[in-house]
Amino acid sequence: MLKSSGFKEEDELVKFLYQNSCNQEKIASFSSKLFSCVTMDPDARSILQKGLRDIWRIIMLAVRTSNQNSLYYFGGLFNSDIFENSFLNFVFHMKERYKIDLNIKKSNDIINGLMRLLEF
Repeated sequence: MLKSSGFKEEDELVKFLYQNSCNQEKIASFSSKLFSCVTMDPDARSILQKGLRDIWRIIMLAVRTSNQNSLYYFGGLFNSDIFENSFLNFVFHMKERYKIDLNIKKSNDIINGLMRLLEF
């Protein structure tokens, strides 16, 4: 994965992430390189799947706590087609596996998502 990132050594990668941790644009441009590893590297796929399982647990907690069956997502990692498709496939699989009624919708921004939730 380090090779795909454009960095020669881990220290360079760590320095980049530390120095740009508040610069969303730079981090986002870098993340596309890492997400491309998912298609080629089994370790990268494994890391992504673990992250998706963690996100799933959070989603289920939020859905149960709020008594809602709608999930709106937007921005951030979802700007990556690879991440968005992986997320949607994972959620679809989990919905089918556990027979969960959950509507998933992409929102243009958080305000639209919040307004839609308030309509319920």
